[in-house]
Amino acid sequence: MTMLDRPRQTSPGPTTGGQGRWGLRLRAAGAGASAAVLGLLVVCLPSLLVWVASPQSSVPWTTAFGIGAHVWLLAHTVDLSAGTATISLVPLLLGLLPVSLAVVACRRVLALLDDARPARFQMWGALRKDVADVGLGFTGAYAVTGLLVSLTAGSAHVRSNPVEGLLATAVVAAGSSVLAVALEFRGHLPSVAPDLADRLRAVLPPFVRKALRPALWGAVAGLLLGGALVVAVAVVHAQRVGQLYSALAPGVVGGTVLSLVQLLALPNFALWGLSWMAGPGFAVANGSAVTWTHSDPGLLPLVPVLGALPDPGPMPAMLRLAVLGPVLVGALVAWRSIRQVTRLASWQAKAKVAAAACVIAALLLAAGTWLADGSLGSRELSTVGADPVLAGLCLLGEMLLGAALVVGASQWRAHGWQVRR
Repeated sequence: MTMLDRPRQTSPGPTTGGQGRWGLRLRAAGAGASAAVLGLLVVCLPSLLVWVASPQSSVPWTTAFGIGAHVWLLAHTVDLSAGTATISLVPLLLGLLPVSLAVVACRRVLALLDDARPARFQMWGALRKDVADVGLGFTGAYAVTGLLVSLTAGSAHVRSNPVEGLLATAVVAAGSSVLAVALEFRGHLPSVAPDLADRLRAVLPPFVRKALRPALWGAVAGLLLGGALVVAVAVVHAQRVGQLYSALAPGVVGGTVLSLVQLLALPNFALWGLSWMAGPGFAVANGSAVTWTHSDPGLLPLVPVLGALPDPGPMPAMLRLAVLGPVLVGALVAWRSIRQVTRLASWQAKAKVAAAACVIAALLLAAGTWLADGSLGSRELSTVGADPVLAGLCLLGEMLLGAALVVGASQWRAHGWQVRR
């Protein structure tokens, strides 16, 4: 039986009672610290491999480990300083690593909870006390580990702010705890805080609740669409990308690590590609812009995959057809939204669900674009990525257009079916 399918216990367990609560807190704290340490070791391994493969290196292994530790902090959105340069761009798949490890570790503790008659707070939406204990213990231990890493990993090469390290790791741990609760209690999530669940049902209109699943479909489809564009462009310009690899001459281990870093940043590139399809485009340096109409990459970072960017100058007019991509995503969102209501529902009901789903999907993609942006150095490389606000607004307008076409077609079909009957 998999972790996702395991049943929850309903008989009184070892976590019942005062002594059990302290034991539960210690388990949660141990899980938080172990999840942080495991993620740290996984991220530091490539840095140590590069150090081992570079016998001419004059720095000790502790410096290589410290750089890996700072990369672990970067995965939690902690800004790094290297001289006058600031590095804040987080490869999104790298950021997914500590979240995944934290969710798995927190779920193992949540699986020990007794569902028979859990104690609850009189406020906080009648939240279960044992769930709160797990969340606080896990988050506290994870954040303290992040603080210790930031304090001890400092070097002359890379630095980070310990306060930012504490806060960022706390936010990641708390968010992972919430996600772990949602996964562990899926199907029974309102039982965790029933009063809060009732308030949310009263505040959120039914059409918004129906729009959540189609919105997730739209966000995933948009990300995949941008990723497909990036892969296609990289394949077309594979020779130019290979030339950059040759110019860098990173060696076997260094080239492997460099390729891994670019793969970890694939969602970043995908969101930039989606922003290009939507119209605003993106930048890889201050003052640069790559849009439908013009390409001006400017000073490129030493990332081989960026060699696939178009040459400077005007872009072919036919590339404006790329806007059909976000329109098709909106059509998919509307199709999934219509399936949430009855076939003979009014067009207003269908339009409400589809429009709400498009808004939520655009917000998710805009949030992802914001996370995908950052700095890769100083001066020209201090702004890399796409404008999340402008990209989100353009995506929303284009998705609403596609949704309107599908809702209109659905209503026309329903009306024609009624007339034939």
